[in-house]
Amino acid sequence: MLIRLKSIDRKEESIMFNFPYDESEISNVYNQLDIEISAAHNCYIEEVVYDSDMNEVLKGKECNIDELNFLFKRMDSFDIKERKVFFASAFAENPKTIAELINISFNTHCYSLVSDFNNLETVGKDLYLSEKQAVAVKELDELDGESFAMGVIKNNPNSRITPYGVLYKNINEPEQIYNGKQFPQ
Repeated sequence: MLIRLKSIDRKEESIMFNFPYDESEISNVYNQLDIEISAAHNCYIEEVVYDSDMNEVLKGKECNIDELNFLFKRMDSFDIKERKVFFASAFAENPKTIAELINISFNTHCYSLVSDFNNLETVGKDLYLSEKQAVAVKELDELDGESFAMGVIKNNPNSRITPYGVLYKNINEPEQIYNGKQFPQ
C-alpha cells in the first residue's frame, strides 16, 4: 500500500513508501526519513494513496513505523468482508492511535456489518455466524434467520450507521491484544 510519510517534525517533504515491509527492509524506511528506531511516535502520515478507506482512517495521524508496518501486514491478511468490518468499526470507534487500530483489527469478530437488508433470512444467518464465528451446518440451516435478524435490529442498542452499512456490536467482547509494546504473534 502506498503511503506518504514525513518525519514527526514535518519539516521535510513527504516520502512515498510501499507498506508492508519485511523486517529486514524496515530499516530503510527509518533511514530515508532520517529518524531513529524507537517505540515512540516517529512519523506523520500525510496520505494513503489509492485507498480512500485507509486514507480516511490514517491521514493526519502521528505513528510509529513498526506499528504502521504491523497494521498493514494485518490488513494484507483480510478478505473483502473483513476489510469492510474493520473500516466500519474504525469509523464507529474513531481510534486516535495506530495501536487502537491494531486492536480493532484483532476484534472484528465483535462486530457484525449489514450492507444489504433485502433478504432478512440471509442477513440473520450472516449475523448469527459472525457472532458465533463457527457453527455446524445443520444448526445454521435450522436457524430462522429472519427472526434472528429482526431480534438484532430491534434489540441491539449498539448499532451504528457507517459508510459501509449498519454496524452491530455483537455479544463478543473486544480484547486488548496489542499492549503498545510487544506485537502479538
